[in-house]
Amino acid sequence: MANQYDRFVALAVKLLKKWGMPISLRRELSTLDPATGGVISGPTLEQELVGLFVPNMYRKLLTVDLWPGVVVQANDRTLLVSAKSYDFYPEPGDRVHLPDGRDFDIVGMIPMDPVGTPITYQLLVRR
Repeated sequence: MANQYDRFVALAVKLLKKWGMPISLRRELSTLDPATGGVISGPTLEQELVGLFVPNMYRKLLTVDLWPGVVVQANDRTLLVSAKSYDFYPEPGDRVHLPDGRDFDIVGMIPMDPVGTPITYQLLVRR
């Protein structure tokens, strides 16, 4: 069964490379200073991946049922990325940087993972 889903992951990577665009996923590692209560900036992790924005005509992908615990705003976008092996996986709080210079914050993430094998991640992003 795992081999079948490995093929789905390979197909997702192939299609996203064909139709998507290169994006950069950034995560800032910071810690809390207990003495001052402030945040100490740490290093920023960055990795390259391929993403595809879902057209806004598929607005049903932005329903509250799909994004529990997230207040969906009118300008939110849905971004698909493959789930091939990365150094780290996207999560809320990370930033997506596009080649044209635009940055988006990840406010929600849903893995498409039948039988526990992630194929793609659906990200709710906001400018």
